Amino acid sequence: MMVYALPLKEIEFDTRLSSLKARPVCDVIEQESFYITLQDAIKREWLVRLQYFEEANIAHLNLAPFEDPEAFHGFGWVRTLELVPLELDEVTQEVLFQDVFGTVYSVQFSDIVNIELM
Repeated sequence: MMVYALPLKEIEFDTRLSSLKARPVCDVIEQESFYITLQDAIKREWLVRLQYFEEANIAHLNLAPFEDPEAFHGFGWVRTLELVPLELDEVTQEVLFQDVFGTVYSVQFSDIVNIELM
């Protein structure tokens, strides 16, 4: 079976500068918990609530002339979606998710902030 992933950039999200946040820090134990939850959800095809960090593209921010784009480097948004995990690529650490409409999304495992079984 061939699976094609769409970039998450195609979904409309809040992109205001005032909502930018620093990347949340997840410790090793928390990431291991995410991994176990993902493996269970993939095996049973469960719906999960996924929170992931999306780094802002500095080139697309609407900045005032006096604002330095480098000041926003590493900042982004925490997005929340309800998806079904399809597979986890051990080599690239890329996780494929599918929404209820059948659209497939790709998220890096390191970008996951929280994952909950629904």
